[in-house]
Amino acid sequence: MKSRIHVAPALRGPLLSFLHHASRITHHVSLLALCLLPFAFPSEALAEEPTPFPRLFDTGSSSESPLAPEAIAKREGWRRIPEGTLKHEFTGDAVLANDKLAVVFRTAAHGLEVYSLTAAGPKLRASLGHAGGRPSAIGSAAGGVGIAENTAGAIMVEVGFSADTVGSLKFRLTTGEGILEIRAGQMAKAVHVTTKGRYLVIPDFFADDMVFGRNALDGVLLPAENFLLSLIDGGDAIAMCVWQSGQQTVSANSIRVGDESLSSWTIDCLPGKSIWLAFLEGQGIWQSGYAAESPDAKLPFPAKWRITLGRMEPFAQSWELGKGPGVSIGRIEGPCIAYPIDRTKATPLTAYCVTDILRNTLGVGPCQYILATEGLGSPANPTPDNVMDWVEKQFRRKNSSEAADEIKERLKQMVEHMGKERARIEKYSVAAAETLDLCRSDKWPRPKPPLAQNLMMALDSLKRFPMSDLERIGPAARPAELAGQVAALIGKENAPAESERLGAELRGIGAKLDGTLSRCRMRTRWLRQQCRMAAAREPQSAELARLIQERAERMLQAK
Repeated sequence: MKSRIHVAPALRGPLLSFLHHASRITHHVSLLALCLLPFAFPSEALAEEPTPFPRLFDTGSSSESPLAPEAIAKREGWRRIPEGTLKHEFTGDAVLANDKLAVVFRTAAHGLEVYSLTAAGPKLRASLGHAGGRPSAIGSAAGGVGIAENTAGAIMVEVGFSADTVGSLKFRLTTGEGILEIRAGQMAKAVHVTTKGRYLVIPDFFADDMVFGRNALDGVLLPAENFLLSLIDGGDAIAMCVWQSGQQTVSANSIRVGDESLSSWTIDCLPGKSIWLAFLEGQGIWQSGYAAESPDAKLPFPAKWRITLGRMEPFAQSWELGKGPGVSIGRIEGPCIAYPIDRTKATPLTAYCVTDILRNTLGVGPCQYILATEGLGSPANPTPDNVMDWVEKQFRRKNSSEAADEIKERLKQMVEHMGKERARIEKYSVAAAETLDLCRSDKWPRPKPPLAQNLMMALDSLKRFPMSDLERIGPAARPAELAGQVAALIGKENAPAESERLGAELRGIGAKLDGTLSRCRMRTRWLRQQCRMAAAREPQSAELARLIQERAERMLQAK
């Protein structure tokens, strides 16, 4: 008989909590935990304790309605599918779960239900499935639930959906992550998600968000490129949906189920591209209806809280809490929303922010994201933040003389990068001016088509604000001048303090360029989606809409 190390019951919870946090920090630590766990716990105790590791269950009987939270928590009569098992005949419904999420695949449902496993107990947060289809019977010839992966680190099941043709979606859950990955299976068309979302928010890390109220959703094509937020009624949850390709179209609707008003969105499937659904949980995780900059605002944890002030739907004004214009909620018409967009050094490890989900899915932070979408990403990452952090470190270490050549090379790359950003901004303005001329052309009958009338003001703004922003940012030659002054500090005693002063100005210019570029891209995406909707709804505008859409897509895809 093999000997095992037994841990006192009082220590099991803290050890499991440690393993959970370690799995969030790095996959390598998760793998180490997997190796050590059999020696830390008897197998019988492991089966009873809460665990961050994914598990697959057969409930033993099928339910006609969504499972009650108590049923999710107690799991009475459920049978766990052993690790490594890839073939199983389900006698009831299937449930995929870890310590963050439980995903229920019911035979009688039109989709599947996703529960967050919160400190207050399981909460039904979303339903999802294949747009236009419903799940096949579990274990049926049409597909049902198949087990594609079943390890201690990840479990993936494939679910068949019946419509005109049978398609399938794959759902994957990993250790300790509150993120459900969705992959396109056979004949997959689109993923449909429904939540109790009051607002859908398209975040823009450097400029202004777009906010869509639930009541205004009517087949709206969203200008979202890779992610959106659904702010769930009650303020204790945010659903975040992320997808890999900017070519995936996303539409949104408001629907009613009984007395409830819900919001939903549909995302196109692309072969080889994933979609992720995650939840930020906690009382007050998003808030609205108060003066954004009020000292009485009670936020659940320290972070970079994003304030988004609704103006004329869907356009908003956004800023970081404590750094905005201090607008009073009593002087606006739209919503005033606060949510945690990024971490600070004081943010608890147990708290999630929007950028955490972005990094854990797409593998990039906000700056890398916008630069990658604009074709300005680089392995060297020559942004002012990155370059000046490194350069200032050399000056502090009094290592600048030895690193002189590399300092000059990095400064050169930084200046070139900022020049490319400026050039992209100018191109957006030129493209808007050319498109505005197209709308004003005598080619179109009078009165102008509704699309042309509605978009001319937006195009005029897109033509003007980038150039106005560049004027406020300062001369195009200024980054090169500052970089030259930094290079001249090499080997000098006053280099640390002076480089920090010059670096602050360079970082400020870089942040303003990022903001203007991001704003240009968001407005162009909105323009493209307006054209897509108009082409379908306004026959008299179809030709103009097609031409404007083509121009917008060329601009967005130009690298």
